[in-house]
This record gives sequence, C-alpha cells and structure tokens, in this order.
Amino acid sequence: METLFNCAVNDNSETSLNDLRGYAEAGDVCAQYHYGKCFECEKWRNNQEALKYIMLSAARGFALAQLELGLRYEAGRGVAVDMVEAVKYFEHAAAGGSKTAQAKFAHCCRLGKGVSQDKNKAGVYYQLAVNEGCDEPAVLCGLGLCTEYGYGVSENQHEAVGLYRLAAERGNAEAQYLLGVCYKRGNGVLRDVKQAVVYYTQSAEAGYPAAQYNL
Repeated sequence: METLFNCAVNDNSETSLNDLRGYAEAGDVCAQYHYGKCFECEKWRNNQEALKYIMLSAARGFALAQLELGLRYEAGRGVAVDMVEAVKYFEHAAAGGSKTAQAKFAHCCRLGKGVSQDKNKAGVYYQLAVNEGCDEPAVLCGLGLCTEYGYGVSENQHEAVGLYRLAAERGNAEAQYLLGVCYKRGNGVLRDVKQAVVYYTQSAEAGYPAAQYNL
C-alpha cells in the first residue's frame, strides 16, 4: 500500500490512486488510511475525502488512522479542535500499539487535557511508549516524573534522575528544571546546590517559568 501511496502522492500517479481506491472500497483498512492520506497532498487535495476514508479505517481499528484523527482533533486540522475526541482516538491507537499515541495519551492523562487527570495511567502509558522505542525528550521526562513519585510505575528516584538527565541533555526545559530540583533536594543523587543552579539556569533560559521563579 505504501508503494501505491508514494506513487500517487510523489509521482501524481492517477493509476496508483485508483488502485488504492479499489483496495479501500474492498474494505482494506490500510488502503483506506493511505487513500485518505492521498487527499492531503496538493495534487489531490480534498479534506472531505481524506476524513471519510481515514475515519473508515479508524472505525475498523487501524491504529495509524486512529492516531491521525487524534492529531487532527488536537490541532483543528480539517475538523474543529476537540480534545475529548483527540484523547479518544489516542487511547484507541495506543491500545493498537502506536508508541506515538501511547505518548500522546500519557501526556493528556498527566495534564488532564481532554480527560480527567490520572497520573497513574500516565505512568503506565509513558512506560509502554518507551518500551516500544519512543525516546522523545518529553516522554522521557514524563516517565521520569512518574518514576520519581511512583505514578503507575515502581518508584525509583535514581532511575528518575537518569531519565531526567537524558531528556535534559536533549534540551527539554521541564527535565532540566526537575533535574535541578533533584540536585537541590538530594533526590536520587548527591545533593549539590551549585549543580542545581546550573540546571535551573538552563531551564530558565529556555523559558520554563518554574525555573525562572526559583533562580
């Protein structure tokens, strides 16, 4: 399906587009998703057709289509912004094994965006995303926070510091701040106020309000 999709989108191949449509109309969920995505490119742009086929695929449990709908509802791309709908699709796609959806759903649970705040559930899904190979700094930071306090995962301050450090080294301002807090308090690491100030400063310079306040 990806070969047909690439030919339809990159080579503007109407034959490939029609072939994809044939598979989609026959009920192939992968084809429905890719056929819908074709209508996002300049040559074939048609938001109604894109939504129609992506929704068909999502309704039949195709995780990529469910993730796509979640992202659309989150950003208001082709649909009205609706975080409740976004979270619903993120959760479905997460259950289907999408690491991106697992990370998205974890963020929403942790922050209470579109769903009641549930840090324990956030910890479970951050761990799933990392287990699937997700190494985004925000995900590592989120898992670090849940690990530090035992939200949905085993409490381990030393491991939390390691996760914060990985995220901080890649420029995540929240992780830089939280790592600074660990050094200031001696949580999971030897207490070192000077090192705490280093991380607070990095975070503050990146615009993180809590770090700016604590400097």
